[in-house]
Amino acid sequence: MRNGGYTFRDRVPGRSDGMTVLDFYAGTYLRADREEWRRRIEAGLVARAGRILSAGDLVAACDSLEYSRPPWDEPDVPLDAPVLYEDADCLVFHKPAGLPVLPGAGCQDNTLLRLAQRRFGTDVRPVHRLDTGTSGAVAFARSTDAARLLCRAFAARRVEKTYLARVEGISLPDRFTVEEPIGRVPYPPLGYVSGVTPDGKPASTRVDVLLREVVRDESIVRVAIATGRNQQIRIHLAWAGHPLAGDPLYGPGGHPRLPAPGEAPAKPGDCGYQLHAWKLVLPRRDGERLVVIAPPPDGLIA
Repeated sequence: MRNGGYTFRDRVPGRSDGMTVLDFYAGTYLRADREEWRRRIEAGLVARAGRILSAGDLVAACDSLEYSRPPWDEPDVPLDAPVLYEDADCLVFHKPAGLPVLPGAGCQDNTLLRLAQRRFGTDVRPVHRLDTGTSGAVAFARSTDAARLLCRAFAARRVEKTYLARVEGISLPDRFTVEEPIGRVPYPPLGYVSGVTPDGKPASTRVDVLLREVVRDESIVRVAIATGRNQQIRIHLAWAGHPLAGDPLYGPGGHPRLPAPGEAPAKPGDCGYQLHAWKLVLPRRDGERLVVIAPPPDGLIA
């Protein structure tokens, strides 16, 4: 699917004051290499206050920059995301694995956000996220007021999120909790990704084993998270020595696997694992609790 292009807007942070335009973009957006950014800038795609910039121009803190990306062909992704629940305040979608929630990684129109807005209007917005490779229940607010209430509920940990996952190995305990902090860790192919690190933010993941499949040497687990750090479940299960089966990025220890020589580096948005947001419990305005179940895909059980 070819989109209509998009203008990306950035405000230059204080740490980038005095950088060249090329250094700013090449150091901020690592998915494109330095020479690719040079070509984009010299093609006249970057501007400040309506003036086209060159690669050697300097930027200042608080500058507003615009990168106008021409139309491009977006990756093919699954676009079937049925509505599990709908009322005046919120929508809960059943997101398939492979569909991004928000624009990024080459997808601008092929996202759950754009699908929701095309169907229900531009006021709808997600109040939490799932990784691209994760399937299951995702809640959207239908107004600014509803978004404020739901975001407060997530921040106050009054929302229950329960997942199902397939993990490597059968030797894990019947029940255990991982509370390793999660923050940024070095990952040379992309600069940084999330991982277990002593100076990270607190995170808590509770795991219950539902089934051990001896022949496959894999287990099905139920996971409840009290916090919502980036890649939390993937990282914590990997730290426990039982990464998600098929996870291309995280291995034992809760750190990213480094690519072998000649191998393309894995990215956080890469798919291949089975992690499913099975149950979502949200507070309602009337004081009741809304419980939404997203039927699991083949290979997982509730």
